[in-house]
Amino acid sequence: MTQRNDRSLDIAIRVITVVVIVLSAYLTYMLWDNSRVQAVSSPSGRAVENLRAAVKAAPGNPMVRVRLAEALVFAGRMPEAVEQYNAALELKKDYVPALSGLANLAMQDKQYATAVSYWTKIIKMLEGTSSSRSPDLEGAYYGLGVTYLEMKKYEEAVLNLKESLRMKSSASDTHYMLSVAYRELGYPDKQREELNITLAFEPKNAQANYDAGMLALKEGDVATAAESFRTATNWAPAGIDLPRKELDKIAAKGSASVRLANALASKESTTALSEARISAALDPTNVTPVRIVARLWEEFGEKTRALNAYERIVELVPGDAQATQAIKRLRPDGK
Repeated sequence: MTQRNDRSLDIAIRVITVVVIVLSAYLTYMLWDNSRVQAVSSPSGRAVENLRAAVKAAPGNPMVRVRLAEALVFAGRMPEAVEQYNAALELKKDYVPALSGLANLAMQDKQYATAVSYWTKIIKMLEGTSSSRSPDLEGAYYGLGVTYLEMKKYEEAVLNLKESLRMKSSASDTHYMLSVAYRELGYPDKQREELNITLAFEPKNAQANYDAGMLALKEGDVATAAESFRTATNWAPAGIDLPRKELDKIAAKGSASVRLANALASKESTTALSEARISAALDPTNVTPVRIVARLWEEFGEKTRALNAYERIVELVPGDAQATQAIKRLRPDGK
């Protein structure tokens, strides 16, 4: 997998970030007819018209201007959105929601230097004030970190993303972006650490699972890679097939049935477990390799992993007696 493909998937799946939320909205609505009738009849069009009425009723309220700008962004009407953000700033100098909106639009347009100036301005305004731990400041550090990522200024990205995490350590999207920065800097251990944190918060995060798979593959851990690619494949947005292609590459070196035969024939438990894990990832509807995985994980004392495998068995074979008993045995509450 080339670095270019890695970046392609980064951009495609980064749905958590504000930038891509804005871009997704734009792509969704850019194909719509922009006629007056269509604009008014669509949900986004009605929202715009309602907010225009609110602006007319309170022309001096910067917050209403920002809400209108956000609705215009959602409708794909970017120049009008910029106009409303600027109108809000005329009403209230250095109004943070307007500055943030303009920063996001600058990022969308790949005007990264402009975005940096907006994010930096927000940070300078809020640092050392009563708002020094506000969501606005945390978001500005995050936005600045992501902007530096796009500019390939990875050390600067790390500094700002870590500052964002200092204020909100539970932000899984920030942990993921930090993992990307570490990957680009060539720090696999730190990348893995941030990916593990991301997946602790979001086990079904397709992008993080894909990256974890690529990292495991580079380290020769094909079983972990296969499981990560399976999760990424299951939860990737429509049209994203890079995780599936990685599974196909693994299958080309040994199909699910071959891997299962290897697991059954092996007299070495570690090899049997690895082959069974790969087989289960390549053929997720076959319960046999999952039974092997569950049994061996339990033999190795990996109770959580064994429990996960037994629960998977019950998903495939509802009411399975052996798996049900194992789940009761392994769950802390015994239920």
